[in-house]
Amino acid sequence: MNDYAAGCPDAKVLLVSYGPIGNAVRDKIGDEHKHRCTTIARLLPRSSESLEAFHEAVYTSLFAWYERTAAEVEREAKAKAERIAAEERAEAARAQAEADAPAVGTITLEWGAGLEDLDLHLLILPRHGGTPEHVCYLRKGAMIAAPFAKLGPDKRQGPAVEVLRVARWLDAVYSVFVHDFSRSGQLGTRGDATVLIGHASGAPQRIVCTGLGDAGALWHACRIDGRTGAVEVVDRRFAASEINLDTLSLYSAYQNPILVR
Repeated sequence: MNDYAAGCPDAKVLLVSYGPIGNAVRDKIGDEHKHRCTTIARLLPRSSESLEAFHEAVYTSLFAWYERTAAEVEREAKAKAERIAAEERAEAARAQAEADAPAVGTITLEWGAGLEDLDLHLLILPRHGGTPEHVCYLRKGAMIAAPFAKLGPDKRQGPAVEVLRVARWLDAVYSVFVHDFSRSGQLGTRGDATVLIGHASGAPQRIVCTGLGDAGALWHACRIDGRTGAVEVVDRRFAASEINLDTLSLYSAYQNPILVR
């Protein structure tokens, strides 16, 4: 019995006999194994005490582990559910804080029925070497954290309005672009795509896409000085081959050195 216990260090060892089991058997079991070894003598059909001991030993060895495991699974599932509920509450609180955050400025894109899916893009370039930010339908931004600007719902058919709210103007250059996602070829030819800039420093300024530049899918509407609120109208279109909004290299190609110095 000691050999079995030594060979199977994680097992419980059960020795049963139809006859008596002397103390000599247990005396040969090492002290480090005795807590895992059980002996049951006189295991006969009508020996209720021995049968009950055998049943208890087998059940404890085989099924109690499962019950403990099931209890652990239940505890883990409960803890996970509580964690998810806490995360959902935190997300709801964050979303409410985003919705309640006051805006100190807005950038509004409006277009008519002659155009289909236009997308508003805001590129933010800090003056002092910070990380550039790109706010768009894929990266909507945030009001209560950087970049402190957030785009509202994406609209995919004109007439429509997209609004980008600004919670805090940073010491940065804000460059406003409009992308003709549907590639209709109508951007700047109908005169019904406009950007409205609202800044606390002055009256709102409206910029109309006049069609200057190449007939392309991207309109660079303006640049905004986040520090002063000054709006520099660019009103120029670029070809689709020049679009690289994902890497922000588009902005570096057309930036205003005076504003970013």
